[in-house]
Amino acid sequence: MHRQLGARRRGTRVQFYGAAYICICTLVAALSCVSFSWLARSAAVDLSGTWAELRVLADSVTFPLVGQLERKTTLIHHVVIAHAGASLSLRSAYCAAEFDNGPSLATTVETAFVRSLDPVLAAAVVDGPSDGAAFAQAWCTEVHGVRLEHPDTDPLPTSAADPRVFDQDGDGHPGITVRACAFGLITGDVYVVQRLRTRLEGRVVSADRIEGTVQGSVEQVILGATNSLFLGAIVSRPDPVAAHSYFVLERVDATADCDDVLSRRGSVFGG
Repeated sequence: MHRQLGARRRGTRVQFYGAAYICICTLVAALSCVSFSWLARSAAVDLSGTWAELRVLADSVTFPLVGQLERKTTLIHHVVIAHAGASLSLRSAYCAAEFDNGPSLATTVETAFVRSLDPVLAAAVVDGPSDGAAFAQAWCTEVHGVRLEHPDTDPLPTSAADPRVFDQDGDGHPGITVRACAFGLITGDVYVVQRLRTRLEGRVVSADRIEGTVQGSVEQVILGATNSLFLGAIVSRPDPVAAHSYFVLERVDATADCDDVLSRRGSVFGG
């Protein structure tokens, strides 16, 4: 099982299929999908401050050469929350990303990938006057290695020559470069672009902790590869067990940065 942690300002390598994160959050659309009357009430707990987030996404992915795999993606964010009434605004900076594809496939990207990511801006709402309030972060669309006028709906490029594709990690290749190793024997660099859509829904467990599940989808396109065995379509389907995709937000000291969060990962997230 391959797991590798990457962080800002650290000389590690991380696993990820992505590049710059551009978040388009439509709060109205999220509110239309649920029945809570969030705007009529506000939580007594003030959630403003600095938080660390652990987010786990589970999906089933079909890769060229290796076939279908069960993947678990773990993301760690440094989050600043502003809280007013029932509304929250979140600014999430990526600290690390880990992919567990199982023993058949290992994938890595350079530290430059994490360093290139823009903070994700998101809107959320809370419902309830105390601990236990419902929490929902609106749908966010993030596109990686490509600039789209309409990130939610524009088709991803299928050619490296498409002018919307850019070299996110600055290595001279289109999109984001992923180093792949299949079955421990077959290696190659793969150039990809990606669209990730996620939504969070959970509960305010306490003034210092929020927990819940993650809904989402991943769309990826391979633009090229140094080894033709890695060329082909990537198909991703969310894990049907909702509890396998989850998040934890834990309040941390206002002076904490990504390095602090990563160095105390077990104590921060309780595991």
